[in-house]
Amino acid sequence: MKTLFLLCLVVALALCETPPFLAGASKEAVAEWETLAAGFADLSENEIVTKVNAYVAKHGEIKDAFEKFKAQVIADQSKAEEEHKVAIAKLSKEAQEADKKLLAISSDKSLKQKEKDVKIQEIFSSLPKAVVDELDKANA
Repeated sequence: MKTLFLLCLVVALALCETPPFLAGASKEAVAEWETLAAGFADLSENEIVTKVNAYVAKHGEIKDAFEKFKAQVIADQSKAEEEHKVAIAKLSKEAQEADKKLLAISSDKSLKQKEKDVKIQEIFSSLPKAVVDELDKANA
């Protein structure tokens, strides 16, 4: 669960132009965040977590908002995990095996985000179109 939370947090943070926990933060804090987030693809999950925690510790004024954001991400991730389990259980054995491999890659905290993207793309490229379509439909 923790690994999936962190992965979801990383994705959420990378996709947000300005994360909600920075609402009302100083321009300097926002600029520092943008610089930090711009480098996430070159970092492992462990490195990202360390840098985000240091950033939040440095900017105490956003700590409460960050904790609220984190709690929401955990709740959303928990719901998504349950929905994913139900959807994957209905797939072919080949699609279930592919999903297991994809989850292992996305859960590997030692890989940099770019490395995860490449490995995931390699798996998708090796799968039959029918399996890719199954996975896409299940994750839609």
